[in-house]
Amino acid sequence: MCGRCSTAAQRCAVFHKPVPFTDNKFFKKVVEGSLVADMRLVETETGKIKQAQTGKIKRKHEETVKDTSDQVIPPEFVDVLRDGLVKQFVSYVIDACYPIKVVSVTDDVVYLNRGEDGGLEKGLKLTAFAQGKELRDPDTGALLGSEESKVAVLEVTEIQAKLTKAKVVSWSGDKKELPVGTVCRRPAAWEEEKEEPKDDGKDT
Repeated sequence: MCGRCSTAAQRCAVFHKPVPFTDNKFFKKVVEGSLVADMRLVETETGKIKQAQTGKIKRKHEETVKDTSDQVIPPEFVDVLRDGLVKQFVSYVIDACYPIKVVSVTDDVVYLNRGEDGGLEKGLKLTAFAQGKELRDPDTGALLGSEESKVAVLEVTEIQAKLTKAKVVSWSGDKKELPVGTVCRRPAAWEEEKEEPKDDGKDT
């Protein structure tokens, strides 16, 4: 197995806005940034692409300042962008080698084979696929994959040490069941948008 990441596209911007009721003595310095890169994971023996994903990260940081001359983008803000993208790609590689699967369904709770270090977050939507007929290369006989059909959309509700709980938010078709082993996948472009902790103090 080998992997390759394309050149990342990074964009950062700084702007200021007055803090209300301070007579323009204080301003909110807002730093916004995004980082985008493509990843491809290839099985070296067969040349099969095991995973091809686009990682996208957006972040926003705010702090209170006394003037608008500070246009510097903090190095730690850029580090947060890069670290977030790396975590996404690690999750993609794990998913390719060790897919997210249903291990049990009990009282409308769907249990998945991911724990605290599985890269899932509460509220994340996953698409569940039923596996069908195996697909093989007619010349080499190598297994290329399987036919898949969308079964349902799940939402992560709780993450435990070794398992993740989810619930079904919608079904596809009339067959409403999730057999053990059903494969679940993240959205094609899993995008994180988080704000960095805000500095509301006025002592800068």
